[in-house]
Order: sequence, then C-alpha cells, then structure tokens
Amino acid sequence: MGPSSPVEPNDKPRVEIYGPLGLRALIRTQLTLCFTGLQGKYVVHELLWPEQIQQQKQQASASTSTSSYGYAETQAPLSAAVHGPQRVIPLLPFHESELLGRDIVLDEATASWSDFTSVNGVSISAAPILHRCPTVGYVFKEPPQASPLPSDTFQRLDANAERLLSERGVRNPRSLVGKLIKQRERVDLPDGTFLDPPPLDIKGRKICVCGDTRDATGGLPAHKGLVPLAQNSDVLVHESTNIALPVALSQSKKPQTFEEVTEKASSRGHSTPQGAGAFAGSIRASALLLNHFSVRYPAPHSRLLEEFANGNRNGSGSGALKADRAFQVMQEFAEQATQAWHAAMPQDDPPTAPWRSRRAIPSWDGLTYDVWREDQVQGRSGQAATAGGATVNGVREGTHRRFDSGPDHRAVGNGSRGGSGGHRGGRLDDRGSHRHRGGGRGGGSGSGSGGSNDGHHAGRGGGGGHRHHHRGKRGAAGEPYPRPS
Repeated sequence: MGPSSPVEPNDKPRVEIYGPLGLRALIRTQLTLCFTGLQGKYVVHELLWPEQIQQQKQQASASTSTSSYGYAETQAPLSAAVHGPQRVIPLLPFHESELLGRDIVLDEATASWSDFTSVNGVSISAAPILHRCPTVGYVFKEPPQASPLPSDTFQRLDANAERLLSERGVRNPRSLVGKLIKQRERVDLPDGTFLDPPPLDIKGRKICVCGDTRDATGGLPAHKGLVPLAQNSDVLVHESTNIALPVALSQSKKPQTFEEVTEKASSRGHSTPQGAGAFAGSIRASALLLNHFSVRYPAPHSRLLEEFANGNRNGSGSGALKADRAFQVMQEFAEQATQAWHAAMPQDDPPTAPWRSRRAIPSWDGLTYDVWREDQVQGRSGQAATAGGATVNGVREGTHRRFDSGPDHRAVGNGSRGGSGGHRGGRLDDRGSHRHRGGGRGGGSGSGSGGSNDGHHAGRGGGGGHRHHHRGKRGAAGEPYPRPS
C-alpha cells in the first residue's frame, strides 16, 4: 500500500480486513488524522451481532443532520459476548482509498460467522468468545486435497496420442491432466477406456486462532459457537495470560494458589494454562500453541538468548539468569497446559493419536510452526513422523505446495483492545504448511507485524504489514521450549 507498490484497478482492493464493530471507524480515524495517503484501495468488512446491525439501521434512519458525529453503542445483550464500557462509534466519511465493505451478521442458530470468506480455497469462519468486550475466535480450514494420479495415467494418455490428435485435435495428450485435476471431470479416451479424477481423500488442515478470552466456548452449548467450527483442529492458538507458579519459580513473597490465579485471570477476561488446555481438549486439537503471556512472564528476548547461549548458565550475568528463569517459567506453562489438554482429550483415542506424543508449546518471538498434511508426513522424523505432524523451527524438506493470496491480502482482527490485532487470513506457506509466528500480547489493526513480546499473532496482514521472522534455535527432542546449547 506504500508509494512504491503497484496500483490495483480502482474497483479491486489490495487489502481486505475483517473484524468486529468499530474497525472501520478505527482505521478511518488513524488514516485521516495522520494525513495518510495510500497507493491502492482497501476494504473493511465488519462481523456484527444482530443487535448491532439493527442499531445501525435505526441510526441511519434517524440521522437527518450532518451534525451527528457518532452514536452510543448498544448495550443490548449480545450472544456469547461481554459488553465493555459503552463506546461512541464515530460516524466518519469514507477514506479516499476505502471501498464499500460488507456487514456480516452473526447466524443466531449456530452463534457463528461460518465461511464468511475464503482465500485460495482456505475458508475462514469465526465465532464469539468471552472476554471483557465483544471478541472473536477464527478458524482457517483447508479443503480436502486430491491423491496423486495413478502411475499409469501419462502412459495411457500417450498411448492415445495419435487418435486424440486426429479425432479431437488434442496436440498434447498430457494437457488433459488439467481436466482431471482442476476441472475434476472424467476423461474418455479414444480406445474406449476412461480416466477418473483422483479422489479428494487427503484431509485438509484446520487451524483455530483465539483472541483474548477467558472462555473460548463463549459459554454456549457444545453444538454452537467456536467448538463445532474448530473441532479436530490440527493446531489451536490460545492465550495463557496468568499461571500459578511453583514456589521455586515464583518471585512473590506469597505465591498465589491455582484458584486465586484462575479467579484473577477470569475477572480480567483472560486464561490460564488449564483453560487453554481444557479448550484444546474440547475441540480435540492435535497441537496447542500458547501466547499472550502476562508481562510478568516475558518470553526470552533474542538478546538474552544470545547472552545465555554464549555465557555460563550458572554464571552471575544478569542476562543469563533472566533467560534461565524465563525458560523455566515457559516450561511450566507448557507442563500445566499439557496436563489439562491431555486430560480433556478422549482417552479411548488410539495410542498413535498425534496429541499423545506432544506437549503444549509456549510461543516466542520468531516461532515457526509448520503443519504438514497427511500425505507429507511419510518418512519424516520426530514430531513430523506422525499423521498431522509438524516441525518447530526445523529444517523442512519434501514436496512443497504454495498457497498464497498474492496481492489479495486478507486480515482479521481479534476484537480485543479496541479491535486491534490483525491476522493474515490463514497463510499456507510455500512448504505446504501454515506458519504461526507468535509472541506475547499486541498486534495492531490488521498490521500483522510483531516485535519483541509484541505481536499477538504475527504474519502478513492488513494495512500492508510486513512479515517479521527471526529464526530461533531448535530445542532438544521432547522439549517444547528450546534451550540454547
């Protein structure tokens, strides 16, 4: 969207941003007050509750004067949501680079915004989750993939080459493969045989990303909200703000009990490792990534990592001591979340179920978590050797496919912190994997960029944000939070 960016046609947005009520006003305000001009167009689509869309209609019919600059947000009860302090939503004119967006209304029957958009076949759904204000969790779902063509496909096409040319004018018989794969139509051959499209029998990947929440179920029955949308997710990204630390790790003179920590976190709209693990179990997640840690528990900064790696763990260097404690605290987050997650999973799952050999992973700045499809895990080692496996900041190899929306960037906001926290709509990278670049709290209006302990879910996002990726060291086998060697 910068001055050096190529300009799209006037009727096509370069960036599409999705988020809850207020996101349009937020971006218009920022761009207008900062005198920001953009190269190209953008559009904002808002996810609304029925009560909110009804209020907007009433406001539109009542506003007859240009002196009306805003309206007080409705305080009517919203399904699976908590009202924050009442806001006045400013009524600002369109920015010169803004196109008309959609108002996407919650389906009350399912309490969700199901399949509200898609990017290169990856569908995106959302549902409300409980926080201190209306907040949203997202699900990115890849469609089923086709098995490889039978080994004799090209041989059979080549054997019919002469008759395909003379009878149908097909100069290259192998060009008919596109009809099998892309159009998924049967190909009848001149010799009387035919080729069927390969079956769509490779399960697509599914990733669930929650915003700030004390209860990602939304307090809804199990057949409504985020739980059915996120069922059998390959990866769950869930916050874990507070934790009850053992005495050896606590820096408080009077360490808080588990009950005290849970009550405090919940009162502020946040979760503990136990809450994250319990929700992971309720959706049968195969992997659990934790983020949004309190500032009391910072993930090790890259500078501390370097100092710790080059120094003596038992030395007196303040950086080494801070990094050592930070690692131990993150390990405790992982341990507590893993126990809750495994306890909530179906205990009659087979011994080979992926979750049985995995632990929850606390995100750190620069984390790369690759999710492999079932057809990509054969012959891999470690975590990637199981169905639905993954590698963490490891070297990746094998057959790669690229899923990318090119200039058609999509972003979604998590709803907390005034609608901030952009996220790129489900990027599946050139290695056929979804990349979660994590960190602590933060984000910003669909920018999707992240810094040290600041980048709720980093990646490419709205507003033309750049990707920030700093590769870290890989941990020892079975260690969810890697230690420098």
